[in-house]
Amino acid sequence: MISPSVPSALRCVTPVSCRSRPYVTVPAPPGSLSRFRYYQNVCAQSYSYVWWDWPRWEREIDWMALNGINLALAFTGQEAVWQRVYLSLGLNQSEIDEYFTGPAFLAWNRMGNLHTWAGPLPLSWNLKQLYLQYRILERMRSLGMIPVLPAFAGHVPRGVLRVFPRINVTQLRSWSKFDCTYSCAYLLDPGDPMFQVIGTLFLKELIREFGTDHIYSADTFNEMRPLSSDPAYLSGVSAAVFRSMTGADPDALWLMQGWLFEHEPDFWQPAQVQALLRGVPSGRMIVLDLFAESKPMYQQTESFYGQPFIWCMLHNFGGNHGLFGMVESINRGPFDARRFPNSTLVGTGLAPEGIEQNDMVYELMSELGWRWEPLDLQQWVANYAERRYGTRNAEAAGAWQLLLRSVYNCSGLCVNHNRSPLVRRADEEAEQYDLNARNQVTLWGPNGNILDYANKQLGGLVLDYYRVRWSLFVSVLVESLTTGNPFHQEQFNQAVLQLERGFIYNGKRYPSQPAGDTLEIVRKIFLKYYPRAMRRGRVGAA
Repeated sequence: MISPSVPSALRCVTPVSCRSRPYVTVPAPPGSLSRFRYYQNVCAQSYSYVWWDWPRWEREIDWMALNGINLALAFTGQEAVWQRVYLSLGLNQSEIDEYFTGPAFLAWNRMGNLHTWAGPLPLSWNLKQLYLQYRILERMRSLGMIPVLPAFAGHVPRGVLRVFPRINVTQLRSWSKFDCTYSCAYLLDPGDPMFQVIGTLFLKELIREFGTDHIYSADTFNEMRPLSSDPAYLSGVSAAVFRSMTGADPDALWLMQGWLFEHEPDFWQPAQVQALLRGVPSGRMIVLDLFAESKPMYQQTESFYGQPFIWCMLHNFGGNHGLFGMVESINRGPFDARRFPNSTLVGTGLAPEGIEQNDMVYELMSELGWRWEPLDLQQWVANYAERRYGTRNAEAAGAWQLLLRSVYNCSGLCVNHNRSPLVRRADEEAEQYDLNARNQVTLWGPNGNILDYANKQLGGLVLDYYRVRWSLFVSVLVESLTTGNPFHQEQFNQAVLQLERGFIYNGKRYPSQPAGDTLEIVRKIFLKYYPRAMRRGRVGAA
């Protein structure tokens, strides 16, 4: 087993990179709720981190250290290693290009949900990501963290069938609203010898490249129903995945998301859950109870039938913006899990699909990893307001108390220019990345397959995407009322799809830095709407 994180992960107390600052030794806390303080979500690799450079990663890792994180995903650059493995197996480059998605959708390619869409990956992308991963791992390890590397979950490109025509594979059903053009992954049968060949080959190559801290992540059935509910089949799959890990690293531990059990509970009945979990030796798998603040699965699975688990706060889907949170549930949940009969809790975790929103919720959850009992939330948020603004201010503290009782108390859920081929190639890659980013936050697929799931409150989106849709909707309704003709939903859907695609391909550049005086804008909004709200209140009272 791996030794716990050491206090060095907490010894940098500067607000910038520790590399250029002296290290200051601070007292270690008296103890933590559990061994692991986990961070990240597989989906956040695409929703939040995909376009990051090293300075942004360095800032994030320093934040992780300052908050006591000691276990985190490190998935960057794996496609470069996979390409090497596939080429060694006999696949050609076109078959590999056909398999990988574009950068904004790699999270779901890695879990077998998608292939091809918005790809292929430029060679320069793989090289840059490989270099970035070296720096990420060096920084994480230097601060006492355990990086979780990817492992083989069983999904293979279609090209593998050409090279190994007798291989035993099944094709999974389509994912979400995608058809098999971009979905329906090929899954190796757990008993096929090539499962171990490919899985072990990949992990050995990955370890040779990056080293290892012995914890690996793999998700075979993320939001995809297995073709068989036979417990023998399911335990065979998990056993095969784990065996491919230990074939490269005898000390391997498997970190698996428990989201599949919550996502499709009608399939994952007790027998099926037990089979999947018990296909791995007891204690050699750690399950992420991913949405525990809302739907804890440890209660329904007898603490994951003996396998260790981490109580995670998911909180955010798709990187959406807006103020929301479930602070009461967050404040109680980890401690309830610890007191659960025969609890196998080994840690707490932050697992949002997207970050850079609702900082307070994440500060709270990070602190709970070091507590033995729930916090006094009113006192905690008063202290938080003082830390946030650097001074004690009654109005600011009062505002945060209002937020605590309301939104954070949620109980639901140019021609002939630059003709050089090198310049042109860079422009083409930039255009591909731009289309990836725009599609992800709007249509999420070729035809609005997961429409608006990753919506954001960004100026360009509001101006040229949401506003034009609302304008069309209102104008169509006005025309319908004026002419007496019924509103045709399908016709409207087709018309609005063209507007949505227009935003993705409009080529317009939007500001990347905020402009304007926030306080002045807030004052104008207040003076505009507050009197109206007061008038409505008086009318209602009358």
